[in-house]
Amino acid sequence: MLEKIVKVYTKWMIKLFIPAAIVIVAITWIAFPKTISIFKKIQTDFKSLLPKSYESVKRMDDVNGLFGSLKNMTLVLETNDPSKTKPMIPELGEFLEADPEVDYVNWRKPGYDFFDEHKLFYPSAEDLVDLEERIDRRIQREKLGSLYISFDDEDSDKDAFGDLKAKYGGANTGKITSEFYTNERETVFLMAVYPVGENLNISNFKKFATHIKGKIKEFDLKKHDPTVNIYYTGGVISSTHEYDSLMNDLKTAGIVSGIIILLLILFYFRTARALIFVAIPLGCGIIWNFAIAYYTIGHLNMTTAFLFSILFGLGIDFGIHLNSRYNEERLNGANLIEALGVMFTQTGRSSVIAGLTTAAAFIVLVMNDFKGFSEFGSIAGIGILVTLVAYLLILPILFAAEEKIPFLKRKKFKMAGWHLEKISNLKTKPALIILASSVTISILLAGLFLRFDYNFANFRSPNIDLDYARELEHTVNPQKAIPSVILVHSKEEALGAERAIKRIINENQDSLINNAKSVYSLVPKDQKEKVPTMRRIKVLLEDDVIDKLVKGEDKEKIEGLKKSSAANPFTLDKIPQKIKEAFVHKETGEENQLVYIFLHPEVDLKNGELAMALADDIRNIPGDDGNTYHAISSSVIFADVLSVMLKDSKKAIALSFLMVFVLLLIDFRSFKYTLITMVPLLSGISLMLGVMALTGIDLNFFNMIVLPVVLGIGIDDGVHFFHRFQEEGYKNVDRVLMTTGGAIVMTTLTTVAGFAGMCFAHHGGLSSIGIAADIGLITCLITTLIFFPAVLRTIWLKKLNN
Repeated sequence: MLEKIVKVYTKWMIKLFIPAAIVIVAITWIAFPKTISIFKKIQTDFKSLLPKSYESVKRMDDVNGLFGSLKNMTLVLETNDPSKTKPMIPELGEFLEADPEVDYVNWRKPGYDFFDEHKLFYPSAEDLVDLEERIDRRIQREKLGSLYISFDDEDSDKDAFGDLKAKYGGANTGKITSEFYTNERETVFLMAVYPVGENLNISNFKKFATHIKGKIKEFDLKKHDPTVNIYYTGGVISSTHEYDSLMNDLKTAGIVSGIIILLLILFYFRTARALIFVAIPLGCGIIWNFAIAYYTIGHLNMTTAFLFSILFGLGIDFGIHLNSRYNEERLNGANLIEALGVMFTQTGRSSVIAGLTTAAAFIVLVMNDFKGFSEFGSIAGIGILVTLVAYLLILPILFAAEEKIPFLKRKKFKMAGWHLEKISNLKTKPALIILASSVTISILLAGLFLRFDYNFANFRSPNIDLDYARELEHTVNPQKAIPSVILVHSKEEALGAERAIKRIINENQDSLINNAKSVYSLVPKDQKEKVPTMRRIKVLLEDDVIDKLVKGEDKEKIEGLKKSSAANPFTLDKIPQKIKEAFVHKETGEENQLVYIFLHPEVDLKNGELAMALADDIRNIPGDDGNTYHAISSSVIFADVLSVMLKDSKKAIALSFLMVFVLLLIDFRSFKYTLITMVPLLSGISLMLGVMALTGIDLNFFNMIVLPVVLGIGIDDGVHFFHRFQEEGYKNVDRVLMTTGGAIVMTTLTTVAGFAGMCFAHHGGLSSIGIAADIGLITCLITTLIFFPAVLRTIWLKKLNN
């Protein structure tokens, strides 16, 4: 039945190869722009890796919808001459804010004048009395000079004020006596530029960053301060850097992989013509696939962005197997129709089964919540099938054109392959003993030493300017983690959430949380009790000795302190509106408010374990008012992504194994043959994990996808080898090695080349994928060529002897 269908199909394709070619070209021409478009829609944020139905995603959308995205472009100005930089900053801020692309520029601390005037209301009553005593001791010491004798046991450093400054904001805001965002020495200044619009994507961020850099060149900083240098950081820059780095790495990977694969094809087939027969169907299949992805998914993410290279290496396997068999049949005297018939019914059948098992191993990933798996599985699974269909459609057209167009007609066919005679001479029993020992040792190594690397900082693309900008930024604001927020809907809820967070801090001394603030935190409760102490401080500061001994900038600080000591109590309505808008929605008021959760400055939530620990603490917070409060931030999203990925990875691998097993069982209709075919795959993956453990290569957020990938790829080798073994009558292992074995070597090398380009990527995650995948592919090749023949010889030994 199959032979009849193939015969009819090949005759019609040969007869109608010109109109068929026109249709193929038209489809590809229509699909190509969509393929280009989807590569311009790579989402690099973690939120895109979770379903929209996830609670953390919905809460983040709610916050962003009310208060907007917090992503900005931070300008970092480094100077040796603050006296020239400080007057320049307001000018630059006004210049940028006048631009229609800019929403607003935050160059000056909001409400600085108000808080500077009322700063003495914020220390506790005890600390305010302590401040009064320190000022008094300082004045007495200056008056008496060397005659001053302290009868206290405390260190004289207690008369300094550094600890109080750090306690009440100095550690998080740089120089607290400056209206600018600057460090203590005033050598670094920060300005945040916010873009106009909502739900901005990478494309918008890139345009905005380029536009602002152009405006700054137009402003000409050096004209105002010749010593100033500018650097850029912030969410806009980080996102665009990750995208640009990823795209550059993918281009490099594609070029490197493409060159290696083309050279391998030339060497293997020993004719440049083979490039046409392999590359054209592959190129069409990949273009069609990403056009389908454009309509079904609409974007790529951090794990699907590199699928072009993977599908290039995977899809070419069909071309190598099918072209090899066609050349073999033509060399043995078959005509065009006969060669195509054998190619389709024998190698084509193996290719279909291999393609189905590989595609199935990917497609089952769509059942996962983690979009890094589900979207990868969808695009990769459909891509395998579409590429297979492209080869089955286009190869007959190309071979017909070659045969019917006189100047294209091939004069001589060559047998493609590698010389694998020495492998045929390997002894069976030693090979089996080595296989069993290696697999056992590998499993033990993997169990003992293979770990998961949670630190996402290890996988970002390095950038010297961006890293330096962040270092400078941390001299002003050492806070490494952005605050989490709780969306509440009344004053009572805001105060209840604040109390709940502070209870967590009090109950757990090791908590990552440092403080919590609502808009009501801006108004101290015990203001009237502090007024007498403030007035006594005012009297102390009016001492004549201060006017005589204190000069310059210190005198300005004293004057500011005197002004604050004379301030009067205030209520919430006196707080500057710009400050309140950070906490309370400007249109709906108290109905929608944010409570901020601040972490200790040294906490870096790029470490996934810390992010997951924090998320566990703040995702669901029980309040003493009966409410449960839910905090959200990019760190909580990151924690959810890690948790879902780790949970789904086990399900993904189990489902992939199950799907492969079921499809093989349907194909072979034999439990025994199915298990035998899976020997190279199971032993190859075991060796892969052992090698990774032995060489210190950890699993991580990125290379976890390699496990189902290698599973899907690795099964192909066993399928093609055992199908050819069946075709040879379960007896000629050597011939299988010389024919299909050579094609397996070639397909593995091309797939290895497809991943090899990633090994050179600057992006740590991308390079870890390339390294892990290549290890897995090579171990599967070794088990297929060296150990699998030994298994087959052992099982069919009597038949072989007969």
